[in-house]
Amino acid sequence: MSIPVFKSAHLDKAKPIDLSQFAKEKFDGNITAYKVDFDPNRKGQEFPYQSAKPLGISERGLKAVKAVFPFLDNIFRANGAGFIPQNHSRVSDHIVGLKNLSDDIFNTEARESLANDVQKKVFDKIAERVRLSLLLHDLPELLGEISTFCQRLPENESLVNPGITESSKKNLEFLIFKTVMFNALKASYKDEIDEQVKSAILESQKQMREAKESPIERFRIGREFIGMIPNIYNGDYNPQFTQDYTKLLDAYALSDPDLGNPDDIIAALTLMIDKLESKIHCGVVGNYGDLYNLNPVDKIFSGEFKRFKDLDAMSQNHPVLKPIIDNVRGFMKNILSVYREWPKLNQPLAKFEDL
Repeated sequence: MSIPVFKSAHLDKAKPIDLSQFAKEKFDGNITAYKVDFDPNRKGQEFPYQSAKPLGISERGLKAVKAVFPFLDNIFRANGAGFIPQNHSRVSDHIVGLKNLSDDIFNTEARESLANDVQKKVFDKIAERVRLSLLLHDLPELLGEISTFCQRLPENESLVNPGITESSKKNLEFLIFKTVMFNALKASYKDEIDEQVKSAILESQKQMREAKESPIERFRIGREFIGMIPNIYNGDYNPQFTQDYTKLLDAYALSDPDLGNPDDIIAALTLMIDKLESKIHCGVVGNYGDLYNLNPVDKIFSGEFKRFKDLDAMSQNHPVLKPIIDNVRGFMKNILSVYREWPKLNQPLAKFEDL
């Protein structure tokens, strides 16, 4: 396939744009998420799917996710990161960017390269599972990011705050997801989400903003949110509700190896595409000049490089996955070239050319 060529919004690497001005202007070539333009006057991001068919869920399940999606407009990515513009890209942008990126990775060219209809059906099922998982995986952030730094950024590889581990953070996010989707799916049988649920989300968002970068406070707010609205599914619902709810929970778990099957190649592909979109975002809008002080700097790409190599090895004998992985490889090479435009990163990142 033809991979779109990215370029950093910091066109003059010797004198990069000041981050305080970055979010106030629109630059040629600037994307805040894959194929998502930045508009500081926008009101809300459009939900990326008009039909449930590409996701393999019921229309009622789609309605539930769509009802939750607008709350992500209030949450900005990269909280606390010194080399990414603040209040620049929203979580809703990331979700739309993932949809756009998935469309290009699971494109017609890749599908038509397959040998027969059986392989094409497998291709469609993989695309369906990955798209749904990517749509759902960041919904717990509708309250706000819980850790000090955005987990996609290379400078934060672990949490060091007392009592807050990466595992406990992931478990809390899963509880938030279950609570929100349980109520959203109940609301799908009516016209909209209950006012009690809306108020709880908006109040928690307000408290998260006031908590600023304190992971302990953010963790507490997330825990308290779960107790503010109904969150216990006792099975006393119709079979369709149970089927929809179970499918949404399973799809969310697929995006997290700690919740799903860490050996599942579909889960690995889902996580790879999520990281890919985030690397596009950070590569294009990040300032890797004097503000960037990660040491060693090759850590910026090492995690994604290893993840891709593992995924590539897992898919060697899988004919359906080969054209998909080849598309991912093309994006990886393109993104790496954007990072290496920065003099400070050029040589340290040269070691990752063997993709």
